Amino acid sequence: PAEPAELAPVMTGRIPDPAGDTATIRIRPARSDEAATVKAIVTEAFLDLYRDLDHPNPRPTTVDYAVPIARGEVWAIDGTGDESNRAGTIGVLLLEPHAGYLRIDILAIRPAFQHRGIGRQAIAFAEAEARRRGVGQIRLYTNSAIERNLAFYRKLCFVESCRWPHPKRPGETYADFVRHCAGDPGSSPDGGSGPDTALDPARRQAN
Repeated sequence: PAEPAELAPVMTGRIPDPAGDTATIRIRPARSDEAATVKAIVTEAFLDLYRDLDHPNPRPTTVDYAVPIARGEVWAIDGTGDESNRAGTIGVLLLEPHAGYLRIDILAIRPAFQHRGIGRQAIAFAEAEARRRGVGQIRLYTNSAIERNLAFYRKLCFVESCRWPHPKRPGETYADFVRHCAGDPGSSPDGGSGPDTALDPARRQAN
């Protein structure tokens, strides 16, 4: 696999610190020795996300992250700043490349650092990375029972393209979302797209 420095530019941004100060974040390629840290962060975030649902072991909590890290698909979101507010790695972004689009497979922020705009900056990073790779869309899917996820992505100009049933859990459905990158000729004024926006069913791995 490519060395991390060849994958993409590192992104930095600013987030509010719990004490009222300003901290910064840094999005960088995850290292090969960080698979356990990545899994711990994803597990913490997804168990919190699914705490009100009867859903043991969401798929992201069972992944061997050494594999996508080796493929260059995993990004670590670090909280940085001076020694008093250094937070370490606080989030994970997994971007899976496809023909014509980049799929956000996993976006996980530690619960203590949610609701500060970090997820929004991660989406902006994903769009920048899609443009860097020459594709015009970012796509994802999410459990349709998790209303806060649906609201979050809609707020960021993702358009729901379809819903589909979980293959093993009757009554559970997932929603596909698509967002056109800025400057993509296929985008519409409201961020929508044509009818052919659903994720390839063969690539879905329901949570």
